[in-house]
Amino acid sequence: MSRPTLRTALLHLTALATALLTAACKDTTPSTPGAGATTGTGESSSTPAHDVQADWFALFPDGMTQYAFGASVRQFFDKRNVPSEILEDGRLRVGRGDRQEFHQLRPLAEICAALPQAEWPTAITEHFGTLIDVIRDLERRAVPTWETARERLRVRLHPVSFLEESGVTAEQIVCRRDLPGLLTCMVLDGEQSALVVPRADLDDWGRPLDAVFEIAVGNTRAVLAESLSEDIEEFGEFGSLRVSTSESFYAASRVLWMADDPQFLGKHGALVILPWRQAVFAWPFDDVTRVQQVVVGLHGYAGKIADEVLTPLSRQVYWLRPDGEFLRFKFETDDAGQQSIIPPVGFAELLKDD
Repeated sequence: MSRPTLRTALLHLTALATALLTAACKDTTPSTPGAGATTGTGESSSTPAHDVQADWFALFPDGMTQYAFGASVRQFFDKRNVPSEILEDGRLRVGRGDRQEFHQLRPLAEICAALPQAEWPTAITEHFGTLIDVIRDLERRAVPTWETARERLRVRLHPVSFLEESGVTAEQIVCRRDLPGLLTCMVLDGEQSALVVPRADLDDWGRPLDAVFEIAVGNTRAVLAESLSEDIEEFGEFGSLRVSTSESFYAASRVLWMADDPQFLGKHGALVILPWRQAVFAWPFDDVTRVQQVVVGLHGYAGKIADEVLTPLSRQVYWLRPDGEFLRFKFETDDAGQQSIIPPVGFAELLKDD
């Protein structure tokens, strides 16, 4: 069973979300605190939890076959002395210590569900063979020298929940927080995989954190320049969305230098969503009279896409200010089902003064 291409998937998601987005923009009138009211900052809220569903279970006819599939996957890694575990939410955890990786099993499960069980080992080997090569390669260079690491450094966005899922703390890895609710993690690129750089490696290199991040961002920007697609999607009466997509799992990192590109910005910056790892959506923010409806529409759009993809990133709506700072909106629903928006610091004053 083949997987859809990124562009096909994006078009599919756009079609699914258009009706929701239009309805939200036209019909919803969120209540936002008025000027002079205590609005809060929206910065204390955490990113809503999004539990990855083990939807591949339903691909097999019964629990025994589900178990057999999981056991076959584990056996593949056990034979190669690579630690692995299938988590309760259906993901596969592979690797040791700080160098663990998490993988969705649904694509492989779709393949195996269509094959006789006797052919599963071959399908699993074809699916994970490259991953094993990458793991072996990186383990042989567990602590790369600065000279070998420099050109392979990249930055990748993860939800803050990545820390708990990986069993590490922010102090143990090289990361920073450029967007509320997300981590900008420095990784070592292995072409087919990317492993977060442990803080101990940075200490061994003896290089300043900011300088190394600048190199990693520059490397990521250069790599994405070869694969990034920049498109304009019509947004009805609200103008258009700037959409950046790539097959690369670094695609969402494109948001980190978005403030350098005038095409993404309006007079007041941009409203941005990052619903999955391979796309960035931005609305140039010029029109304050419609911005509340656009915020609601983008929030619904982000949620719809996050529900449809295997690698959701964030359901938040961000305000990229003209000065390059990212702030986020907080959404609350009361007992009557009425949704309220608590805007970031300075947003209510912007609406009042413009």
